[in-house]
Amino acid sequence: MVGSLLTYGDSATLWGSLGSAVGDFIQYGSNDPRELAAIGVEAEASPALDRQAVNRNALLGVIAISGVLVAYFFVRAWAVVPLRHRRPRKAFTFHAWRASGGLRALWTAGLLVLSAGLSAWVFNLPLFTTLGAYHAVLSSGVALVVFLSVTWLIADRILSDGVELPARCYAKICGIKTPEMLEAVISNGATHVGFVFFEKSPRNVSPETAAALCEQAKGRISRVGLVVEPTDAFLDTLLATVDLDMLQVHAHEGAERFAAIRAHTGLPVIAVVSVAEESDLAAVADIRKAADGLLFDAKPPKDAELPGGNALGFDHRVLAKAKIGNTPWMLAGGLTPENVAEAIAVTQPTYVDVSSGVEKDGERGTKDAAKIRAFLAAVARA
Repeated sequence: MVGSLLTYGDSATLWGSLGSAVGDFIQYGSNDPRELAAIGVEAEASPALDRQAVNRNALLGVIAISGVLVAYFFVRAWAVVPLRHRRPRKAFTFHAWRASGGLRALWTAGLLVLSAGLSAWVFNLPLFTTLGAYHAVLSSGVALVVFLSVTWLIADRILSDGVELPARCYAKICGIKTPEMLEAVISNGATHVGFVFFEKSPRNVSPETAAALCEQAKGRISRVGLVVEPTDAFLDTLLATVDLDMLQVHAHEGAERFAAIRAHTGLPVIAVVSVAEESDLAAVADIRKAADGLLFDAKPPKDAELPGGNALGFDHRVLAKAKIGNTPWMLAGGLTPENVAEAIAVTQPTYVDVSSGVEKDGERGTKDAAKIRAFLAAVARA
């Protein structure tokens, strides 16, 4: 049927013939004229096909659709495999577009479609009508050549050593307090930087210091403010001074409070979920609907003053039970340059978040530029 549509220009007649045959089969159980005559039914004569023209629209359409499908599957296989399957759709669209070559890919596709249309026009010239049966073979062969050319061009582009594939996982460095460490975070490839607004934390920064750091980071990295059980008044005061891109929130009240903070501030909210065992994940399905992202961290001991950043890990395998859906999420808790690759392999997070794991030995709250570099390099290789 597809071959006939590509070969013969009279698609209306072809479909009409097919409809007549199918109708006879449904009504009488056969479309064989001899069997129909035996039961006293005169078969409707099938209209003659115009065998002198190539169906240009069908040929052009099949080639274009084939090219799109090939492009999609190559991009899916080679550009998007490194991405988490729970990555937001816009991330897939962006990376697929970039890996395919962007506007250059559109120009190439346009030229191929134009060449297909030109080929169909050429095959309708009187010169080719003398080829008889070879007419169909030649036109189908050209369609196949164009199809394989599309495949080769896409494969050459996607499999090129020069193509920049998206990262499998991204990183956030939390607890930054100085301009020097901020530069180390940005220059080594982190996508998010965190500023802690919790007085009991050794990583706490004043709103004034954070404001200067946020200005330094503006447009270069996503700026995240970590807050613990914040009141609306506290958030109003903080955001009046500090220009943040999103909030990372510890709130025991759960989904309702995350939604309220999101509505009150107008900023995206990353909801922190403290995990020690599977039962701690019970509220995740509701929390993810109220927040823009999730962060799974190790549950602190009962007598701990800090809700996070305690250099504690947890059994990452329990996250397999979390009902995360398509929500982007971060993994935190006890991560270091030495173990982050394994953690990514086990959990496949959208992001990893580290604080104590990139601090100087024995100096809690003081970041180590060498450890930051090592951590981000390990994430990039994972």
